[in-house]
Amino acid sequence: MKLARWLFIILTLVTAHAQEGASVADKPGVLPTEIETVASGGFWSRDGHDGSFRLVIELLGWETLYNRAFLQWIRLDPDKQDLVVERTVPIKEIGGRWRISSHKFAFRGKQTIIVISAKRQNPPAQTTFTIVPAADFSYTITTSEK
Repeated sequence: MKLARWLFIILTLVTAHAQEGASVADKPGVLPTEIETVASGGFWSRDGHDGSFRLVIELLGWETLYNRAFLQWIRLDPDKQDLVVERTVPIKEIGGRWRISSHKFAFRGKQTIIVISAKRQNPPAQTTFTIVPAADFSYTITTSEK
């Protein structure tokens, strides 16, 4: 399925859901308070299914704050006219040690990448994680500490 067609279908579904369904604001407590950030981007295609990636960032801790991050594969289901979370995996390299300061989805050629900047308090460090998600529910990650 061409990217433009897929984006058109997504836009149509999002518009339909916005018009017919209750929003998160109408359902207190639906989104856990630990969720700090949810960002979507990119595109994947596998075995006749298409979808996008989603980054979910949790904020944990009290005096010392840190993050856990999860990568999700969101699949377009045209029969149900809905989006389905196909798989969620923790990004273990970030889990519990780093405080994320920024993130962005970008493209490297035809490949989606997610760039995450983070700081660690103990031992002090700053790094950039570059995550390359794949359609088979895996990812590769590189770091560049400063």
